[in-house]
Amino acid sequence: MKRRKAREIVLKALYSLDISDGESKEVISDLLEKEDINNDLAIFTRKLFNSTKNLASNADKLIEENLLNWRIERVSTIERLILRMAIAETIEFPEIPIQVTINEAVEIAKKYASEKGSKFVNGLLDKILKGIRKK
Repeated sequence: MKRRKAREIVLKALYSLDISDGESKEVISDLLEKEDINNDLAIFTRKLFNSTKNLASNADKLIEENLLNWRIERVSTIERLILRMAIAETIEFPEIPIQVTINEAVEIAKKYASEKGSKFVNGLLDKILKGIRKK
């Protein structure tokens, strides 16, 4: 549950960057300052945030390759950010089981995405993340 809070902070920071031209250090620092989280969780949050930003273009390629009859531009911003975050988590935190990453992404999608967003995220992530771990 604590890591879900971290993931939600990361999603908010990513969304803030996506809709503005703010500095990434400021965005994540501001959000972390407002939250009551311990140092270990703050480290996880920053690493996930930075990893997601750094792997965004690679994640988008994976998303696009696995979309059937869709282009990535049709995926909502929130759903795209959740997908990117889960892909980055799978790559940067191999100790976290894939099923945990998928479940967390689905729960976050239920809270922040469209009504059908959680099902979309679940199906696409299952396909993408299992492919990543096989490599």
